[in-house]
Amino acid sequence: MDQKTLLVTGATGFVGYHIVNHAVQQGFSVVATCRTNSPKADLDHLPIFWANVSLFDESALSTLIADRNVQYIVHNAGLTRAKRSEDYYSVNAHSTRILAQAARRAGEQVKKFVLVSSLAAQGPGKHPQQVLSVMDPEEPVTHYGKSKLMAEKLLLESGLQQRLVFRPTGVYGPRDRDFLEMIRLINRGIELYLGRGPQSLSFVYVCDLARLLVEALESPYQQKTYLVADGRQYDRSDFGRVAGELMHKNGRVKIQLPVALAQSVAALAECFAMASKGKPPILSREKIIDLVAPSWACDPGDSFKDFNFTPQFDLQGGLAQTIAWYKSNAWL
Repeated sequence: MDQKTLLVTGATGFVGYHIVNHAVQQGFSVVATCRTNSPKADLDHLPIFWANVSLFDESALSTLIADRNVQYIVHNAGLTRAKRSEDYYSVNAHSTRILAQAARRAGEQVKKFVLVSSLAAQGPGKHPQQVLSVMDPEEPVTHYGKSKLMAEKLLLESGLQQRLVFRPTGVYGPRDRDFLEMIRLINRGIELYLGRGPQSLSFVYVCDLARLLVEALESPYQQKTYLVADGRQYDRSDFGRVAGELMHKNGRVKIQLPVALAQSVAALAECFAMASKGKPPILSREKIIDLVAPSWACDPGDSFKDFNFTPQFDLQGGLAQTIAWYKSNAWL
């Protein structure tokens, strides 16, 4: 059987780890790129070729694709938090343009280029009853979302025909550190909410997302964009309720933090991060815009239909797996 070679960018990140893991299980030979200082120990048990190339070096990427006979690409690398808005565009958008150009230079050798975008590129719904569709106009409200939409447009402009774009909703699961902070609060008996308005939300378990992305590689589809979620609609209290029940935290205190106060706290955290040269804060003023949006519910119907895809986990099942992993790895 011919060897199937897959290039995965951002391989050591939360989603990247699961993409690589599932791809190896499905018989792909994986070539992985990551930031120079990213730890690779979690993937040491897998037969991966680590490529020390910059995503901004088209020549080096072209050489890598040719030398390793890369046939499939999942461009997963990106920034979800940044101190400066321009960093989102540099990393999320322009790296996509450069990698797409390198892939196009390889001609028919590259059979599929999958871009992992975000539902933030679509933008939130304007009221809690709105369920986002891929046919809706894109109206991102943050620099992160705008940079992901720019990445999609640059991929389109590259002229690469064998492309697919996936816009996952809120992704959670083992190894995720963003939802971890919320779960730690719930474990202490606190449910924290921003503002008082109703919200509709959607989620996808990371292993389901990884499975969909890998299955899409050998599909006949191209030049399409998909929304990715577990197909269910949740309200703003469901995540805290389910996590609290799974951890047997009864009598939880629900705190509704005014949005203005949260923005002030986030501004201070951003100033501290800039002054201390530390990492960007998890809660930023940009992030709050997303967190208080009326609706992130979405219709992932095409991703189900085209790839005969059925998520294995809803929020209840996925959080059970996630919390168990956190506990067994002393994260919780």
